[in-house]
Amino acid sequence: MTRLALAMACLLAGTLVSTRRGSAAPAEAGANIGAASILCEAALQADAISEQAKALQCDAVKRTLEETLNSVPAEVWDKQLKRSGRLRNMTMNIVGRWERGTTLAKYCDGPGKNNNTRVCSAKKQLDTCTGKPEEPGRKVRDAVDPTVGDAGERWWVTGEQTSREAANAKNLCLGATMVYLCTGENNSNPCFSAGIEPDQLKTGITKDAQTGAEVVANFWTKAAGELCTRGTRDRNIRTTIARFWAEVRDRRSGGNKGPQLGVCVNYGGTRTDTGCLEYATTNTTEVFWMKTLLEADDALLEAEHALAAASRTLDDVTRLTARVHDRHELLVAALNRENGGRARDAAEAPRDEGQPAETGNKGDAQRDSREATRTDTTGEASTAETQSSTDSAHFGWLGVSLAAGMTTFAGRHNDH
Repeated sequence: MTRLALAMACLLAGTLVSTRRGSAAPAEAGANIGAASILCEAALQADAISEQAKALQCDAVKRTLEETLNSVPAEVWDKQLKRSGRLRNMTMNIVGRWERGTTLAKYCDGPGKNNNTRVCSAKKQLDTCTGKPEEPGRKVRDAVDPTVGDAGERWWVTGEQTSREAANAKNLCLGATMVYLCTGENNSNPCFSAGIEPDQLKTGITKDAQTGAEVVANFWTKAAGELCTRGTRDRNIRTTIARFWAEVRDRRSGGNKGPQLGVCVNYGGTRTDTGCLEYATTNTTEVFWMKTLLEADDALLEAEHALAAASRTLDDVTRLTARVHDRHELLVAALNRENGGRARDAAEAPRDEGQPAETGNKGDAQRDSREATRTDTTGEASTAETQSSTDSAHFGWLGVSLAAGMTTFAGRHNDH
């Protein structure tokens, strides 16, 4: 390269650097409305995660499951398990040897218990469910607006400028990120239309006023009350985070120092520009509020899945107890019919007047039995049998008389 060419190159480079530094400027009025709406959407979704976690009916399902199991009398469970067939196998698989009046904790916990039954699996799932509702709410609070006394560094690190630097911006909570994004002079706010702040923020969100974590947290409360009111409340926090990264990557063009969040033309750094935050990463797991909100959402999903599985077991237990009750009632009804039939037959059996019921019509009982010895006696033979004997005797006498007559007739014939 000739000396002239080298000189021209140095001159051009110096001109570009000078131009970039000279044109650096804070975010203009209303320039960050889109980015602020993404953060508001994330904040509203975080609230939805917390509310849904609190609304999970883990304890109610547990109580209903125990009540359903204890609604079956102990003898019904015992009789069911003594039988064979599909219903018994189903009972062993779902319930096992449930003891009426017990609890899931007593029935399932401890060695040698009934951990292989579905009701004990449901108990573990409900334990997961009851332990998770607090976790999403706690993580949501940590991600969005943690208590200043417990997590001041999530709001402010030695100063407004230092807080927005790449090393610290990724560790901020969502509320602090919003405040620094919306920092601007009075009536020139980058997060409000035409830069005009509402009455609660009539003095603006200026960098000079951000003297500590508590002040920044107070700005968040006011800004959120004005900006974060029209979100969709869709719980798809992952989509919102993807939109956030798209907003950050969009700021890398046009001579900006990126990646950064916020529209600062020819961004010159935290000391010259406001309304922009630096990000040295585009990895979600390295940004505190994103990672923490995803953990909250995962905890809620785990609790919801556990509750759904336990609810399916409750449905199966409800159907099983109904079938066991029905089977028991059918058996009792059949036994009652059998006992009633025997009593009715005994009551309707004919017997002589004054004779005990158990010996009534003894002659008929003996004749009906193939093994009974024939012992007809006077008084025991029926009327038909008596008449039959009389007729037999009469015809026998006639036969004898006829035979005698024939003998006499034969003798007279020989005499002639």
